[in-house]
Amino acid sequence: MKDFLTCAWSIVCCMCMLLQVSVWLNNSIDPFESVSRKGETYWTQVAKTYNKTIPDGRKRDVDSLKGHYHKITNKVTLFNVCHGASDKRLEVANIQLKVVVERKEAKLIKARNTAMDTFPQMLQVDTFNTESWADSHLLDQL
Repeated sequence: MKDFLTCAWSIVCCMCMLLQVSVWLNNSIDPFESVSRKGETYWTQVAKTYNKTIPDGRKRDVDSLKGHYHKITNKVTLFNVCHGASDKRLEVANIQLKVVVERKEAKLIKARNTAMDTFPQMLQVDTFNTESWADSHLLDQL
């Protein structure tokens, strides 16, 4: 039973930490600049948002949230950098996919245009006086 309670408590703590990070990032235009804002408006907003979404027994004040932020600020910054890098990679992959699709469509259009240009030339060939393949093949055998 003790192991279960320890596990449950660690899950609750992890969820609270994720919620705090989410609140910090959602209330900040730039997470790197959030701590250096003047006044307490940022931290008041963070505390208000955090306390709205957490059960009554887990609510925190501004100083508590600030102190916890400073303990894990390096991890939050690293997460934000990784998240930004993954967004960039996804954007680049989408651009590359669009380029590949456009090239494929261009080749298809070129092939259709070539066929359309060749078709009238084929119709202009005088086939009335041309010996058919079957006739020429039979003549070779004789």
